[in-house]
Amino acid sequence: MLKLNKLFSIFYISNNKRNFIIIAVFTIAFAFSACGGGGSSDSPGGEDGNGHTHTWGEWTVITNPTCTTTGEGTRECTKCGETDPNTIIPIDPEAHAWTAWTVTTPATVLAAGVETESCSRCSILGANTRPITQLTPDVTIDLAVGTGNIINSSPAGSTILIKGISNGYRYIKIKNATDIYIADNTTILGFEEIVVTPRALEVPDGAKITGGGNNIHIEYYEQHQTQDGHDILQEGGIGIFGNGTLELAGVFGNIFGGYSDIFGYGGDAIRTSGALKISGIIGEIRGGWGSTINGRQVRGGYGINSSGDITISSSIGKISGGEGRNSSSSSFRTDGGIGIRGSYITITGYVGAIYGGRAQGRRVEEEGGHGIFVFGLGCGVNLTGATIPGGVHGGDAVMGGQPGRAINGPAAEGWTSAQHWPY
Repeated sequence: MLKLNKLFSIFYISNNKRNFIIIAVFTIAFAFSACGGGGSSDSPGGEDGNGHTHTWGEWTVITNPTCTTTGEGTRECTKCGETDPNTIIPIDPEAHAWTAWTVTTPATVLAAGVETESCSRCSILGANTRPITQLTPDVTIDLAVGTGNIINSSPAGSTILIKGISNGYRYIKIKNATDIYIADNTTILGFEEIVVTPRALEVPDGAKITGGGNNIHIEYYEQHQTQDGHDILQEGGIGIFGNGTLELAGVFGNIFGGYSDIFGYGGDAIRTSGALKISGIIGEIRGGWGSTINGRQVRGGYGINSSGDITISSSIGKISGGEGRNSSSSSFRTDGGIGIRGSYITITGYVGAIYGGRAQGRRVEEEGGHGIFVFGLGCGVNLTGATIPGGVHGGDAVMGGQPGRAINGPAAEGWTSAQHWPY
């Protein structure tokens, strides 16, 4: 390869000035048309020691790069033919291995699942998907078949599917199984059972109920009767009762407590004897109204009534306690139902509004239901991160009694009094 210092050798070879000039110009032009040696770069061009720029050709691959590892190969300058001393081929972010599948939607007894192709190296998801077969429940309870109440004694660990529109009024009691699903377009109705604290749906401790759609309706339709000394006390039944901790997931339509129209208490929409977690979407939760014409104490049912803590992390359209309706001037007091009652209540999701029930009696011994009521040592309310556009309301007292409070208990974290409204 010619370099600039060769020009001076030619000068001494020729004594002819004209020849020297021609040879010198040719030599200089040739010298600068070549890029010289040395220099490397990961980019197509790399400078040598004299400031000249290489133009690297395509790689001759020894080891292909991937989305997680570099490769190895050789390449040459397209001008001077010099070999690039750098043999590392950079990582190729598009060189995936589509040989794995990742479950993106698990299959349940309510619907088939989906898995998506994924790179076995970096785990990124691809564009192709394939279905996962819908699971088969261990037991299916079809409410459109048969009559009468249903008591299920399947062992713990069983999967229960409830479906269909109730053929008449019937309640369901699941004694052991905790993995419970309710199909969309299902209606569960309890009605006038002469049992202690009746429930449209009763589940064991630790149960998780997953709803399959917004056309699910659960309600204890009317009052029940229990012996109370020498009198018959009629009380609206509970929509869902959990014998301990309970979780509601998936999607539901409405969950209502039963009403009482003679003398007694409205039923709670949801009651648990342990902690309650709501991670599912529910249209409305409403306690049943309580009424009397025979001089008894009246109270509206609670929207949610838990003996433990309550956590709401999803979306609920509305939560309300039932009204207390009293048409007897000789009756005892009348109270509206509480919207949410628990030990420590945390809401991080969306609730359209929370209402205590109205007390609508004929005497001043009445009190509207509280929107939120907490009790016990360490009780409290945390609404940090909650979205409640309709506010928290205490129930009104129609005859001039005590209206309910928006929040009855310690000051709520993440909330201000300006966000409380009357009924």
